[in-house]
Amino acid sequence: MSLDRKSSSLEPFYRKLKCAKAKIEAIALDMWPAYIKATLNYYSYNVIVFDRYHIISECNKMIDELRRKEAQVAELTEKNVFKGVRYLLLKGQEKIENDYRAKYRLNRLLEVNKSINTAYILKEELRAFWDCTTHEEAEQYLSDWLKKAWVSGISLVRKFANMIAGHRIGVLNYFNHPITTGPVEGINNKIKVLKRKAYGYRDVEYFKMRIYFLHESRYALIG
Repeated sequence: MSLDRKSSSLEPFYRKLKCAKAKIEAIALDMWPAYIKATLNYYSYNVIVFDRYHIISECNKMIDELRRKEAQVAELTEKNVFKGVRYLLLKGQEKIENDYRAKYRLNRLLEVNKSINTAYILKEELRAFWDCTTHEEAEQYLSDWLKKAWVSGISLVRKFANMIAGHRIGVLNYFNHPITTGPVEGINNKIKVLKRKAYGYRDVEYFKMRIYFLHESRYALIG
């Protein structure tokens, strides 16, 4: 266990896998450069599967940054439509489908700001990307999506599209190996709960030991 997110954090783990001659078909990763680098020191790019939830998370960060920039330069008469809409932009469209008030507030923003409207549509189309049923279908869908993002004329959208294009193989590998980092995120949440229950650990080595035995833990109230 390492306390940072450097390439060296994964090195011992990958060395153990190699020594054990483990047959690795796919590795789910977020797009953290250090982890990609560490993985490529031991395996080919073809085993990397970039996690869909992290990709959408990065897309949401892009939209949120665009929202802040557009709010700064908006006309005074339009300033109010930017208030209280952050989470509406980041939510999936289906989650506010039956919320008339939320839809009204979101639509007001999309009507007055073309850039945000375009970015929002592209975000929802990207979410639909994982509904593709074959690698070939997904490849064509992604190509079409990238073209629309590049011709949008929005610098933040184009920058995000460039990142996706640069990781294209790992993004499409999902359709060969449909895995995510979901189980790891579940473990991370357990670690956070463990840390909160102890009000923090001063002894890092002891904290590591407790993490190694998380799978045997049964969180129950005492007393």
